Amino acid sequence: MKETYGARPVTDQEIADITAFLTAADKTTAAAKSTSNVGNYLLTGGVAGIILLLVLFTLFWINRKNKTVNLAIYKRQIKSA
Repeated sequence: MKETYGARPVTDQEIADITAFLTAADKTTAAAKSTSNVGNYLLTGGVAGIILLLVLFTLFWINRKNKTVNLAIYKRQIKSA
């Protein structure tokens, strides 16, 4: 920036304008952050979704077969012999 403004220094009016702009932008950003709850909803929904999926996977995992298919075939063959 020194090279850009070396030949033409910044005036007091330009400094005041830049300061006013940055102050207004800071206030706008602070107001936007405080009114937005989308991040909180996404975080809560994500955690609830993960918990729901874990519960569903657990229920399906409990009902899985404990023995292999080959064991059932083996027992049937032994019984018929």
